[in-house]
Amino acid sequence: DFLILTLYVGVFLSLYNLEFLTSFFPTKMQDLGISEFAIGVIFSLHPVGWFIISMLASKVMNRENARKFLIILSFAVTTLGILLLLLL
Repeated sequence: DFLILTLYVGVFLSLYNLEFLTSFFPTKMQDLGISEFAIGVIFSLHPVGWFIISMLASKVMNRENARKFLIILSFAVTTLGILLLLLL
C-alpha cells in the first residue's frame, strides 16, 4: 500500500533527523541551565519510553486497521516533538 510506505518513510526521516539533532541538545540544555545529571536522565529515559510504547503498540497492532492509525499517530507525535524541541 502506497500510503503505508509513505508513512514509513516519513517516520524514518523524522526519527533520523531527531537522532541527528540530539547531538546538539546537551549543549543547548546546558545553556538553559539544566544540570548534566538532568540531561543524562532525560536521554536515558528515551529508550525506556520506546520500550514501554513498543509493548503497548504491539498489542494494539493486532487489531484491524490499528497499524495505519499507529503509524499516523507516531508520525504526528514525532513531528510535534521535533517542533517543541525547536522552540527551545
